[in-house]
Amino acid sequence: MARLPGAAALACVVPRGMGPLPMMLLGSVSLVIGTLVTLPALLLPSTALLPVGTLVAGFGFGTAFFGGFRMLAHTAVHEKRAQLFSAVYVVCYLANSVPAIIAGLIIPRAGLRDAALGYVAVVTALALLSIPLGVSALRRTRAAAAPTATPPALVQTAGTRH
Repeated sequence: MARLPGAAALACVVPRGMGPLPMMLLGSVSLVIGTLVTLPALLLPSTALLPVGTLVAGFGFGTAFFGGFRMLAHTAVHEKRAQLFSAVYVVCYLANSVPAIIAGLIIPRAGLRDAALGYVAVVTALALLSIPLGVSALRRTRAAAAPTATPPALVQTAGTRH
């Protein structure tokens, strides 16, 4: 039971030197890998693959969440951070509770295995969607931070007096 949150907590310590956006991308990729490892564990079933998939997915979740949280912290006005963080946690608790409620409604009809497979599919799809968005944002950030070259005409005339 503690594998996923334990790996998520560890994920907040290990890559702390990374920037928020690369951290989110690492988390999304790790989450996809973790869910894809979990999928055969559910289909076979495999008691060996399930803990591995859970650890990798937990690391991905923790890294993506921490990177996103750090990005929000950097963009928020200091006076509004408490309100922003409160709103983030409300959304996060909803994101955890709504799927549990949906699973509770689906499991009696479809069964636990099919509900888990559907959950894995949705989490994987959402993580896969976030990767190109993150890569695009990372490219824009790096392009904006890149030093611009001074045009040659300005370099030649900069030292001359008219």
